Amino acid sequence: MQAEMLAALFGLGGTLVGAAVSTGAVVWQQRRTAHEAERTYLLCQAESAASE
Repeated sequence: MQAEMLAALFGLGGTLVGAAVSTGAVVWQQRRTAHEAERTYLLCQAESAASE
């Protein structure tokens, strides 16, 4: 019974770690995409102001 309980706890721990890593990666990617979009917007604004 002890071995099964230990295996179940390791499985649960692995699932929780995987979920945390996956969520962190999604949040990081969304922030990176938002940053790139803002940078592109500001670059376009700067080019527009320079051409006027």
